[in-house]
Amino acid sequence: MTRKHSEKLQMVSQQPKRFMRLHEVMYKTGLNRSHVYAGCGFPKPVKIGPKASAWIESEVEQWMTERIAASRGQQ
Repeated sequence: MTRKHSEKLQMVSQQPKRFMRLHEVMYKTGLNRSHVYAGCGFPKPVKIGPKASAWIESEVEQWMTERIAASRGQQ
């Protein structure tokens, strides 16, 4: 495990966990359903029921932060 990865895990584990359903993820990120499920580095959903999935808010926010940094050449 790299130092950056372990720091990221520690940061995520210190934040309270909150689930976001698909419509909220789409609204917050501006992505459509197929892009959310396509992968491409996007966080994987968590099964919260037999027919229900959700994303952890802190993971989605971290993904957004990484995309912003990459687009600004800060990675």
